[in-house]
Amino acid sequence: MSTLGELARVVRSKNAGALYYTLDVMFADEAVYNKVIASKVLNPTRIGELYQLSANAVQVINYDVAYAIKITIP
Repeated sequence: MSTLGELARVVRSKNAGALYYTLDVMFADEAVYNKVIASKVLNPTRIGELYQLSANAVQVINYDVAYAIKITIP
């Protein structure tokens, strides 16, 4: 099983305003991006567990055109 770090071309974090934090996960090609999306491992429930947040506080947005996933947490 591959890790996200092995599959992603870029994983970066940044502040998204005063109250939010964003993780951007970008992939080099459509096949790998689709594999990660299909696995459903990057979902609000799992991210919430990792960061000790409610799943309702987590946004996971897929950007198909850019082969990227954006995760925003408070």
